[in-house]
Amino acid sequence: MESAAPQGIVTGDGRVGVLTQVSGSRPDGRTFVDDQIMLFHVENGLVRSIDQYVGDPAAATAFWA
Repeated sequence: MESAAPQGIVTGDGRVGVLTQVSGSRPDGRTFVDDQIMLFHVENGLVRSIDQYVGDPAAATAFWA
């Protein structure tokens, strides 16, 4: 199971940045908690792209391996 909980939002110049705490657990007992930034690029009221900046890439890779 995985969840993403917004912790804060910043907007400006066609972008929306969301500080997000991502957490999850695996059936084998592994857990993962990571602070990440989701950057939404908005144009004409539509989300055109999303960039995800992972706080601890090595821990994320180990969790999903």
